[in-house]
Amino acid sequence: MNRIFSQIIKFLIKLISIHLIFLSIHLISKMYLQDVYIFEWTSRYDFIFPWLIALIWVIFNKYTVALSMAVGHIVGLFLGLYLDERRIADVLLHYDISELTGAKYELLQSKAAYTWFYTILIFMIIGIILQKYVFKTNEPSIIKTLFNSFKEWIKHEMGIIE
Repeated sequence: MNRIFSQIIKFLIKLISIHLIFLSIHLISKMYLQDVYIFEWTSRYDFIFPWLIALIWVIFNKYTVALSMAVGHIVGLFLGLYLDERRIADVLLHYDISELTGAKYELLQSKAAYTWFYTILIFMIIGIILQKYVFKTNEPSIIKTLFNSFKEWIKHEMGIIE
């Protein structure tokens, strides 16, 4: 029982530490960066997609992947903002604002969300590679620990002795 408790505490610490990164960026976006498109866009949707995927990685004891995703989230926001502003500035250098009608107007549409998403995806792949080859964990995941404990409890209740 003590082993299960320590596994649950480790799991909660990992889960909270990863999600504090997401939550802090979310709060900063909501409070201070609502006039910046990519921050407003991601805070409007509450980052639910990366939060859930990070949760799944932590559940399966892939903390490195979840942490890599959290870092990718931050990098993706700033990279998306920077690249999008550069791209729009280049468009405005090449075209007069009156020329940007119809299909050319699409050039002014923000692509920062795409950059953010692809950056998170790339960081997740990097995290998977790091988890697999560098930070190998021999610790069972919280699911395995709970399953084994449940099996032991059933054996105890049924009176099965091995």
